[in-house]
Amino acid sequence: MRFSQEPERAAIFDAIAPGYDHSSWLLSCGGFAAWHRVAAMALDVHPQDRILDVGCGTGSITRRLARQAGAAGSVVGLDSSPGMLAVARRRSTGLPLSVQWVQGDGQRLPFPAESFDKVTAQFSLRNMEDWHRGIRELVRVTRPGGTIVLLDVVVPVTPYGRLARWGLDTATRLAPGRLHAPYRWLRQSLARFTTRQELASLLEAAGARRVDPGREWLGGLVALIRAVR
Repeated sequence: MRFSQEPERAAIFDAIAPGYDHSSWLLSCGGFAAWHRVAAMALDVHPQDRILDVGCGTGSITRRLARQAGAAGSVVGLDSSPGMLAVARRRSTGLPLSVQWVQGDGQRLPFPAESFDKVTAQFSLRNMEDWHRGIRELVRVTRPGGTIVLLDVVVPVTPYGRLARWGLDTATRLAPGRLHAPYRWLRQSLARFTTRQELASLLEAAGARRVDPGREWLGGLVALIRAVR
């Protein structure tokens, strides 16, 4: 089965939406939540900021960002999966947060240029068919002086990182039941992705004027990059 089209990928994530956060926590041995927290801190959110979370999933980070931005801020959580967005909306019901949930494609963001102060894509860029275009879109919708934070599983270049990738590949092959297809996609998407260094270069080529290599975990298998538009 090939996962080359956006609707097919969205359907994969629809199927696992209710248990996505829990299964990701288990697969990463708790690292998933910790890495998200570091990425949220790297955005350096202030009250009144306009924030875009691309590939927001169940909205756990989107809600965190909305709390930081406060009532005067505005936060958009965008995802291609209706199932993920349904969970995000349900978990936000009754909370005093200013969040707009939008179904859309990160490769064709439905927003004017320079619409946001802070833009992030966390474990979502790699899922795009054309992630080069996705990077250009992230930069396009960020205002000059705004911040972009990428967090993703990337191709590692260190021996420890390659060992960690082998462990990830093994774990995804053994995933049971309805987790088998999405975790096979995780393995396939990483095989066609790139390194942290190339992502930083692509951000610069797209118009980011300052790129910080950020941080990495598991020998570089998981990487955070922070850029200023």
